[in-house]
Formats: sequence, C-alpha cells, structure tokens
Amino acid sequence: MTGHPAAIRPVWVLDAMCLIHFGRADRLDVLRDLLVDKDCWTTQVVVQELGQGAAAHPAMRDVGAADWLKVAQLDTLDEIRLFTQWVRRLGISTLPQ
Repeated sequence: MTGHPAAIRPVWVLDAMCLIHFGRADRLDVLRDLLVDKDCWTTQVVVQELGQGAAAHPAMRDVGAADWLKVAQLDTLDEIRLFTQWVRRLGISTLPQ
C-alpha cells in the first residue's frame, strides 16, 4: 500500500431531458467530452423512454449504445422505491402520491 488515497471520480446521473437535448442535436460527443472526468450513469427506464422517441429522432438510439454511459437496471424493489421518491422530489412525474 502506497499511503496515497485512491482517486474518486464524481458520479453524475443523467436524466432523459439532458440526454434528449444532446441526442436530438446529434451531439452526444460534446456531452461525453464535457463529462470526461466523471462516471456517468442513467437508468434503464430513461433508455427505454429515449427509445420510444427513436422513430422520430433516430439519434436517440445512440444514447443506449454510448460506451461512456453506464445503465442502472433498477432490479430490486428498494431501487424502484428510491427511484420513485427521486422522481417525485424532482416533480417531473404524474405518479400518484
């Protein structure tokens, strides 16, 4: 052990709005370059939402294929509950209260 603490990279969780804007402009490369020193995540729910718009905006398909963007699956009930709380806190959903 060298006594030096391991470098911790910031983690950013990207929502649909951010990814839609860069994707529609076909500039995911710019977003990647802006966040090069961060671990970037989104959820499978967001990737599916973007996929629904791919017919009208084919560049949306590229979001799910971005090698710099990790996708969280939300596989457990606790993960789904926490995601629901987060969505409600942001006020971006019509989920029942």
